[in-house]
Amino acid sequence: MGEIIRFGNKGANTDEISTPREKKMSVKKWLTLIVTIITTFCTVTGITIYTLVEKDWQKIAEKYNNDGLELYNLGKYEESIEAYDKAIELESKGIDDIEVCYYNRGRAYFKMGNYQKAIGDYTMAIEISPKSKYYSDRAVTYEKIGENEKAALDNIKALTAIIE
Repeated sequence: MGEIIRFGNKGANTDEISTPREKKMSVKKWLTLIVTIITTFCTVTGITIYTLVEKDWQKIAEKYNNDGLELYNLGKYEESIEAYDKAIELESKGIDDIEVCYYNRGRAYFKMGNYQKAIGDYTMAIEISPKSKYYSDRAVTYEKIGENEKAALDNIKALTAIIE
């Protein structure tokens, strides 16, 4: 058999494979090179490393909301709630119009007959942005559970929201 010749290794004429230490050094060199390239790129372009890894949380939340709407329209209410949950989890990221996700999740809870959770979500939507449809849907939900006085108040608030 022929001899294995490794260039750049100690004992070039042996069958010895790189030691773990030599492999570790090689990985460190590659990582150093990659970090240097990224740092240079960021310095030249003025882009921060944070910007390179920052996600567009708004688009992600909108995607979850839209997925929830599709599932809702298919009658898959539990799955739609899961999608809305994911969008609502991003609220701390400063999502615009997050009340829409609460409202939509409330509608799914309503369809499932879970009126207390529906009321809770409609209330969250109202606290963020008092819109007439939020009051109207909460009023209908209050009527379902026999709380007619609260339903009447919400209907008045819905009319007031339209005027404002």
